[in-house]
Amino acid sequence: MLQARVSLLDLMNKYDGKIPEKDVNCYTQIMLEGLLGVHEKGFIHSDLQPGCIVVEMITGILPWDTHDRDDLTDKLLRGESPNIPKDMSKLEKSFLR
Repeated sequence: MLQARVSLLDLMNKYDGKIPEKDVNCYTQIMLEGLLGVHEKGFIHSDLQPGCIVVEMITGILPWDTHDRDDLTDKLLRGESPNIPKDMSKLEKSFLR
């Protein structure tokens, strides 16, 4: 079994907070393949929000302006959109929609 030796936070720190788009694409694919494997085994990981992780990898900031889990849940239930920077590529924006 492969084990991660570097966290996304480590990578973000390596790139001064923002991971380059080509690397974000690679890490996102790895993350989604991992989640698919977990789901295929009948488990659900409810703490990961891939769309949020991608925004944070690209921008270096949280997609919503909160660290409070209940506040974030409320924003999600209201259908509030995350803060998506205007300078994201078309590919990144299309993934997040």
